[in-house]
Order: sequence, then structure tokens, then C-alpha cells
Amino acid sequence: MKKSILSKLMITLVIGLFSISNLNAQTGTYDAIHTVLMGSTYEYNVALHGSNTYTWEIVNPADPTDVLEIIADKGINKQNIFWDPTKTWVKNGDQVILRVSEFRDHGDGDVCSSVSEITISFTNSLPSIEFVTVDNAICSTDATQVTVKFNGVAPWDITITDDQGDASKTITGLTTADPKVIPVAGEPGYYTYTFDIAEGDLLSPTGDVTHALTFTTFVDDNVRKNATEANGTMTGTLSITVYQLPQISTINHN
Repeated sequence: MKKSILSKLMITLVIGLFSISNLNAQTGTYDAIHTVLMGSTYEYNVALHGSNTYTWEIVNPADPTDVLEIIADKGINKQNIFWDPTKTWVKNGDQVILRVSEFRDHGDGDVCSSVSEITISFTNSLPSIEFVTVDNAICSTDATQVTVKFNGVAPWDITITDDQGDASKTITGLTTADPKVIPVAGEPGYYTYTFDIAEGDLLSPTGDVTHALTFTTFVDDNVRKNATEANGTMTGTLSITVYQLPQISTINHN
């Protein structure tokens, strides 16, 4: 049976009332603005509802009717999107809107839809890491605390290598949930992380030697998904001198 004009109007009103929802089911948890490293690939998804179909579009934020690119028309609920720096609208400092429309076909040509959107902000700046700790010295049985300062998007992987014997210390999967990851006051997006290094942990176990520590790996979520970059920007060398303990003898008595 054909629906009345009033029924059609009511369906239109329902579509209008429920046309906007929030996109919050991506791989990882992206904020309302997702900052991406140009040249990287990210997976985005929305919840799957039955046999519904999904259209993915890149939209000009200054004009919601200006569709820059259709990624998938009536496709699936997830997409891997490569933010290609050769495209004219992928520019450092610029933004676009990623829009997902969900369609449910009720038959007889009656289709309802909902829309989710997230802002994509482009950057060509790699994350950076540096030593905060100044050069110091320890005795061979002691430990010393090392603090690093970095930025970027969690999770982070850090590897520090010693030039004496090429020992290394690797920290993987570091996130802001770790209580040792502390935001830097007055520097939004920067954090410090402090950890212990003992003479036997990283430095080769020889006394009276100055060891140079350098970063050999620094990866954040953006670099991890980038097509060309293997690491972020790694700056500085930390020197730690390890002194051998005096070889005291046992106490003798007569």
C-alpha cells in the first residue's frame, strides 16, 4: 500500500531529527579533532547496524556542501584512509571534515540516514624527544634517574642505546595513563617521563667509564602509521660516568 503524503512528511521529519550523531568508535580513540601526520594511514570505523550501508566523504569545513572526495559510496562501516600529501587539500595546518553517512533501506524507496563527522587536522611535523636530565655520575652499584621530554600521539616507543657495548633500554606502549607521563606546564602537547637506569641495566659493567646515551628509536602513533618516516626527531646525548667501587679488603684481626 502506498503511504499517504502525511506519512511521507512524518518520515522526512524523523530523518531530520536524527540526522546527526557522534563518531567515536574508531581504531584508537580520536578526539573531536584528530591530528594526522601527512602521508599516514589510519583506520576509522562506526558501529555496524544490520545490513545498513555507509558513505564516506571528505568535506570542506568552510562549505559542508563542498565534497572534496568520496572515499566509499554505500560501502562498509570501516575504512583505511591514507592522507595523501600530494592532494591539494592535504596541507600542513589545514583541516577537513571526515563525514560518514549511514543508510537504512525500509523498502518502497523509503531510506533513512544518519551522519557522523570528525575534524581532521593535518601536520607535517614529526614528534620530537630530548633528554632533560643533565650529565651526571654514579658509582657502579647505583642507579640514576633519567628524564626525557617528548610530544606526539600515544602510544610511544622509545629506545635508548649506550655507546659502551651497545646495550639498550626499550620502553614500548607508553601512554598518558602511565602516572610517570607528566604534562609539561605551559607547553601543551609535551610530556616528561622519568625512569631509572642502573649500571648493569644499560651501561656495560666496567668502572670509571663515561657512557654516552642516545636515542635510536622514537615512534608515536602518527609515525607508526606513516608511509615514509621511521622515527620522530631525536635530539641530544646524555653522558653518565660510572665509577668503579674501591676494592676494600676483608677486615683482619690478630
